Amino acid sequence: MPKNPTCVLSVRVPESLADPIRQIAEQEYRSLNSMIVVLLSEAVSARSQAPKASADLMTGEIRRPSAPVAPESEQEPED
Repeated sequence: MPKNPTCVLSVRVPESLADPIRQIAEQEYRSLNSMIVVLLSEAVSARSQAPKASADLMTGEIRRPSAPVAPESEQEPED
């Protein structure tokens, strides 16, 4: 059995997204399929590491993760 079995998917992509993917694939000497796999892998990895929003099921309130606070040395001075 292969280490990483594959699955055949059929996805419709708007030309406005397909064209840039084709260009990137060409620049990186990859097939379109290979480039899509790389981009999807990167997106899934980034999403799984990003903080998630949560919701209070009782109130319906959505809590988004707070943005990191810049150290004082990087903050703009107040007038």
